[in-house]
Formats: sequence, structure tokens, C-alpha cells
Amino acid sequence: MKRMSIYIIILLLLFGVGCTTGLSGKTKPNPSYIDSTLRTFSTEEAKTIIANFHKDPNQYYQAMTDVLFYQLKQENPLLAKELGKLPEFEDGSSPSETEALEDIVSLYRLDKDNFDEAFQQMYQVGIPEVRQYCTPLAVLFNLAMSGEFNENNNPIENYNLYDFIRIGWGYEGPKDSFEEVTSMLNSPELIDIYEKLYFRYIHDTRDVAQHPKETFEKKGGDCEDFALFTSCCLEKGGYKTWALMSWWDYGEMGHNVATYKENGKMYVLDNGRYSPKGIIGPFKSQVEIGRTIAKYSGVSPNTIKRIWAYNWRTFLSNYGNFPFRESLI
Repeated sequence: MKRMSIYIIILLLLFGVGCTTGLSGKTKPNPSYIDSTLRTFSTEEAKTIIANFHKDPNQYYQAMTDVLFYQLKQENPLLAKELGKLPEFEDGSSPSETEALEDIVSLYRLDKDNFDEAFQQMYQVGIPEVRQYCTPLAVLFNLAMSGEFNENNNPIENYNLYDFIRIGWGYEGPKDSFEEVTSMLNSPELIDIYEKLYFRYIHDTRDVAQHPKETFEKKGGDCEDFALFTSCCLEKGGYKTWALMSWWDYGEMGHNVATYKENGKMYVLDNGRYSPKGIIGPFKSQVEIGRTIAKYSGVSPNTIKRIWAYNWRTFLSNYGNFPFRESLI
């Protein structure tokens, strides 16, 4: 997309652009750039920055970032605030990050109605009051950083979450650390997509539960490993969540899933099997979930012997030794 011309920066800066001065538990939102970093410039400062572009291009691009955020804040405050929470803007911005921001602002202005429709869907993914940032918006930013879109290749045309994330994360998935990825997977939908794309079911004859980080590193595991990883991510995203075991008499076997509450209703996220089930629900209780798990596992609910549900840490530390008295039935 066409780079912002210097004369626009001069006009904006001369009018005083800028409005502000100078694994454990759930996350909290990153501070937004527009609330903590956005700067204002005097006329003389603006002239100096532009005159010294070749001597100090980083200062120029940083000023350009402030201008873009200021403009966007006037046009779409929520979009500006959410973009400002992305990790890339925690310590200022590089030239490539500034240009990616400009591409997104240009894409927004190209078709505001279409962009707003897609952005509203992005914003609803996860719990805004808890997640560090809006993951789909971060994916859009990364696509801009890699030069993956322009006026003729609009990544949010006919937007749907699964296809958008699949394209954005690519064949091998995000290269980030365990802590970064589990913070990125801040909604049931994102966890479901990630597990289906990048994890595989690995039958474990030892029946030993592994830590979510080990599941992340191995890119898969048994049903209890999926349940623990999923519940770990859900907890970080602010969801009330449990790892649940439904155990039946037939062959002394059972199945483990992650359960969570959303809008007062209970759901299951179950990809820990050869044919992933994904998100299932809603349910009225964990007992109903346990019976349903048996049913779609080909076992009569009447054969269920025990149902246990714990937070993922307790489930991990006591796996294989759950007290009968703590069963829900």
C-alpha cells in the first residue's frame, strides 16, 4: 500500500497531533499504546524530526506511528485501543511495524463497513477484560508485517475465524514459546483450531498424564494430556474450567476432557481422540457431560462408575489416584 506522504505528517504534527503525556492464573490486558505511549509534538519538534529523517529514521517512524494511532483513535477508538495492546508496540515500534500499522489503517479506510464487521467478530473472540490482546487482530498484524495483503488481496474479505487463523498461522503454526502460545490461545475457539491443526492424538499405554508444556512440546498426547493443555489455556483466558474424567465399568476404561463455563452454560472441548470432537454443548451439569462422553464413546451411560472434575493442576498431580468419595456420582 502507498506509504503516507511526508506532507500529511507535517500537517498533522503542526496541528499538535497526540493527546497523552509522556504460568499461573489468568492473564490481564496489555496496556494500550494509545493510553500509555502516544506522544504530542510541537511545531518545531515536528520540523526537526522530518528534517533529520536520514540521520534518525527510527525517530521519524516512531512519530509516524503516533500519527497513525492518533488518526485511528479519532475514527475508530476501539480498533485503535486493541491494536495498541499488541506486543509489538510494548517498546515502541520499528519501521516495519509502523508500515504494517499503516497497511491496516489503509485497509480499514478502504472499506470501513467490511472491516468493522470482521473486527467485531475478532473482538468477540475471548474475554476482552482478561486476554492480553485480541489474537485475530494480532494475526492480521503479522500478515501485514509479512506483506501478505494489499488492496487486491484482502485477508478479511468474507471473514471467518477458522480460515483466517489457518492462513495466518501457516502450516507449522506459531513459533512462540509455551507461555506466549497459551496466552495467545485465549478462547475456546482458538484452542480448538490450534489443537486440530497442530496437535495429534498419541496413545499412551502407560496412562501417565503429562504437563501442558510437555504436550505443547510434543505437539500432542493422550486424552488426559489434551484435557490438561486445554484447561490450562482456558484458565489463562479467564474461563472457569475443569479437567473431567468419566470412568466406566466396561473394561475399566474412561475418557478425559476439558470443560468450561461461558455465559452461564457448560461446554466440553474434546480433541483428545483419533477423531476430534471439538466444542460440544451446552450442558446443564458436569454429570450430564460425563454421561454424554460415555455415550459418544460408544459406551452406555448406565455403565458409568465415577465422574471426577478438578482444576487442571489438581487433576495433573492426582491423576490415577482420584478418591472415590470425590466422585460426582
